[in-house]
Amino acid sequence: MRAGPLLMIGLEGETLTHQEKKIIQKENIGGVLLFKRSCQSYKALKELISELYSLRVSSPLIVAIDREGGVVDRLTQIKEFYPWPNPSELSDCLTLQEIEQTSFYLHHELKHLRINMNFSPCLDISNPRSMVLKGRTFSSNPARVSDVGGAVIQGGLRAGVLTCAKHFPGHGGVAEDSHEVLPVDRRSKEKVLTEALPFRRAFAEHVSSVMVSHVQYTCLDLKNIAPFSNAILDQLLKKKWGFQGLVLTDDLEMKAVSDYNKVELAERALTAGAHMLISSNNSVLEILEEFKNTSLIQKRVEEVIKFKKKYCTILTGSAPPLLERKAWFEKIERRLQR
Repeated sequence: MRAGPLLMIGLEGETLTHQEKKIIQKENIGGVLLFKRSCQSYKALKELISELYSLRVSSPLIVAIDREGGVVDRLTQIKEFYPWPNPSELSDCLTLQEIEQTSFYLHHELKHLRINMNFSPCLDISNPRSMVLKGRTFSSNPARVSDVGGAVIQGGLRAGVLTCAKHFPGHGGVAEDSHEVLPVDRRSKEKVLTEALPFRRAFAEHVSSVMVSHVQYTCLDLKNIAPFSNAILDQLLKKKWGFQGLVLTDDLEMKAVSDYNKVELAERALTAGAHMLISSNNSVLEILEEFKNTSLIQKRVEEVIKFKKKYCTILTGSAPPLLERKAWFEKIERRLQR
């Protein structure tokens, strides 16, 4: 069995290339992740997503994006959508009800485009030493992160968009950026698990997926980084905490995992318990030819298909017209300026 349904790939630009269309259809690619390079104009993006939905694949395509608001928002070049504030600003200035409603409007804009999964909320605990998390976290208090994350998830559900809790089990304990190096969290197990509590709350709020951080947690696994760790993915996330949704790796092109070849990355992540592998530059496609563990691939493909059947209505839903949201956006802007 081929590994295509277990891959989420990036695209080169604003239009699908002949090669991309061929790969997505031939290999039954499981998902596409939209980066800013593919989100430069409203018209082109609508056409791109419409073409993605027209492709012949064996199960509904996940069309995902990173849109937390503020510093992480792939739609900032498109004037038709509002520049929603940073998560940190929302948490500091708004009530949970206002955060949920803001999340609803943010996700409704994605639903209008037929983007069916958002890699949000970021449930990491604030760390003033971390540049990669600046502006993206809700609080240094795990209880507040849990409450605000729950509100964001509920807003996404109301809009009909799947959400993804990240970066499990928490990136807030390290200062380093996993895009550049492999961070190592050497804190106690008690500290790490306490800061992971917002993820348990997210499970109760019906978050559909989890993204695993490219961080090593020595208290949980002395040998393996999180996406390769059976102790973290299978034993903790699935068996102890009961998560039954989709488990995704962070981008396999990041330098934190650059010491591994792509086939090794895939095999170790899938063996540990991951379902889908993200590859922004698509070099992971080589595993389609080289990965030989067909029984493991079959098991994970069946799990991905089961997930897609559960959320089939969301994954294949039509595009609603944009709601009037200017008054709400202006209200939020005024609240943040107080």
